[in-house]
Amino acid sequence: LPCGHQCNSTCGGCSTPASHPACRVKCGRLHPCGHTCEKECHSNEPCPPCVKPCVVACPHTRCPVKCTQPCPLCIEHCVWECEHQGKCSLPCGVPCERLPCDKRCEKQLTCGHRCPSVCGERCPIPLYSCRECADQTYLDMEVCMVMFEKLKDHDPDLSPIITLSCRHSFTIDTLDGIFDLASVYLKENETWVRTLPF
Repeated sequence: LPCGHQCNSTCGGCSTPASHPACRVKCGRLHPCGHTCEKECHSNEPCPPCVKPCVVACPHTRCPVKCTQPCPLCIEHCVWECEHQGKCSLPCGVPCERLPCDKRCEKQLTCGHRCPSVCGERCPIPLYSCRECADQTYLDMEVCMVMFEKLKDHDPDLSPIITLSCRHSFTIDTLDGIFDLASVYLKENETWVRTLPF
């Protein structure tokens, strides 16, 4: 078929290329939310919006709407805190007033190895993020989009990692660049010093 999938019709049912039935293979491409497109093959056309339940969650609740709808803001107190930058006093659903902390977490993972994440973040599951005992699939994933390092080769003392809910891990340098943290916070001598005006 023009889309690249194999035709599931019989030879007699498709006497010419123009007589092929529409492709019935599920698209399977990833939406930005992480869900796969369930629509039947639509070649190079853009995928329709995702209609699955939203995956966004916080320590207090899970978003109750579909992926295409805006998430309602959580009004509980923010729980993000660390020993270096303190607490955030704002509600959970708004950007934190607390400055990011780039120091490596001192806690131990359940496997007994030191946490590779940053202070103040939830420690990840070792199967996805520990250089010593993660599954080979995760060890071979690139965590640094600056140096193109894989998890198995990266030193989290140089740039700790954050493991996302999709189980991919990235260095804080990579995520800071992707989310353009320098447009929100001022960094001097490798330390976040204050928020920038909007």
